[in-house]
Amino acid sequence: MLSGIDHPLEIPSDLYRAEQVKALDAAAIKLGSSGAELMERAGQAAFKVVRNNWPTAHKLSIVCGVGNNAGDGFVLARLAKSAGYAVEVLQVGSFDKLKAEALENAKAYRGLGGEYRPFENISKTDLIIDALFGTGLERPVSGEFKKAVQNINKNQADCLSLDIPSGLNSDTGKVIGACVKACCTISFVGLKQGLFTAGARDYCGKIIFNNLQIHNSIYRKLAANARLLNWFSQKNKLKKPKLTAHKGQRGHLLIIGGAPGYSGAGLLAAKAALRCGAGLVSLATHPEHASFININQPEIMAHSIESKEDIDKLLKKADSVVLGPGLGTSNWGHRIFNACFNTKKPLLIDADGLNLLAKTKQYIKNNNLILTPHPGEAARLLETSIEQIEKDRFQAHKSLCLKYGATVVLKGAGSLVGSENTKPQICVHGNPGMASAGMGDVLSGIIGSFMAQGLKPEAAGDMGVCLHSAAADKAARNGEAGLIASDLFAEIRKLLL
Repeated sequence: MLSGIDHPLEIPSDLYRAEQVKALDAAAIKLGSSGAELMERAGQAAFKVVRNNWPTAHKLSIVCGVGNNAGDGFVLARLAKSAGYAVEVLQVGSFDKLKAEALENAKAYRGLGGEYRPFENISKTDLIIDALFGTGLERPVSGEFKKAVQNINKNQADCLSLDIPSGLNSDTGKVIGACVKACCTISFVGLKQGLFTAGARDYCGKIIFNNLQIHNSIYRKLAANARLLNWFSQKNKLKKPKLTAHKGQRGHLLIIGGAPGYSGAGLLAAKAALRCGAGLVSLATHPEHASFININQPEIMAHSIESKEDIDKLLKKADSVVLGPGLGTSNWGHRIFNACFNTKKPLLIDADGLNLLAKTKQYIKNNNLILTPHPGEAARLLETSIEQIEKDRFQAHKSLCLKYGATVVLKGAGSLVGSENTKPQICVHGNPGMASAGMGDVLSGIIGSFMAQGLKPEAAGDMGVCLHSAAADKAARNGEAGLIASDLFAEIRKLLL
């Protein structure tokens, strides 16, 4: 079973909406590459993926719809049959609906005597090729097409999707009605932004890209809608400290949180900040546990806070602030939040800080701010539902940026990072093992540490999200089950070397 994506540095960073991919396709045709040539190249690229990734496969079952995606499937079918594979094409929808290049390639395959029949079910096979729908799908998959998708997913054979898993919205990553669960997807012309966030992670499998020999000049004329983020590129942007550097030059981060019963949240954030190189880390927390919170981590400076005066003294010394881990929504939490959420210092708000922010009516937009909501917190901030957030994470992210004037990290599978003045960026790293308590607190500490060391909010968000999830991937290399937030600390240090 294949999984993941090609190495992040081996696929493009630019991501596009469906309408942009169509524009790239049209520009390539205008420049001299015919639609027939592009379809031939797509089929050839897909066949190469088959040979490279399933070298022992002999029988291929190619499930075709009635659009251009089916044409790619018919090219692959023709090439595979000519190479000696046992091939069957299963047609969903009327053959009479095939047009132009797709129809010509269907006739070419059938002219070779290739096995072809209307779709009923998939017999025993070595590999299924999903050529049902391309990027233009907008309405829910239903009827005979839905039955075909369900049949593909029940089959024990691996599945390769052409361009995008059928049933996935290429702009949002949202499943529309039903979706093919592929173990590999080869994307053509331009990488679709929906392949990397929301539900897409459960359906795409390994992602491979082929530009079908489209000239670079065409891409330069069309700005991408989003970009991929990866740690390998981000790490190169980190500046090494001078040999004469001391702790006062490495930044002082103040973390505020930790209501009774939630002391661990602030402690995890503080430990993460230290591991990312902050020179000084202060943890301002509830008097109930302030005196012993740093017993096992004496490098943390712990402070008891009760009033605005307590906060103001600490804010004066800090270079950046993290507000919210374990803060709670009690009277103490409200009082502490109100005392510092409008600070002029670079500020990250997370967890209960976000829940309190959602209730605040006197907020002033701040471009020195980072918000790090998960979908539930994002829904409260935008006064909507989690379902609406997940329906279009790109739109939700944009709305948060515009409302708060902040850099926003919309957490989840394929976390989005960006501000109202930049394109959204999607992190390629991360795994299901991260769905455990404290992971968000560690992320807050990492990003806060980078801000304290002088990075602007968006750069700190990019760097922090990538380091956090890349460390989680390293920590999960022997299994995702049982992964806990503190497992990331050792991996963070290694990745920073």
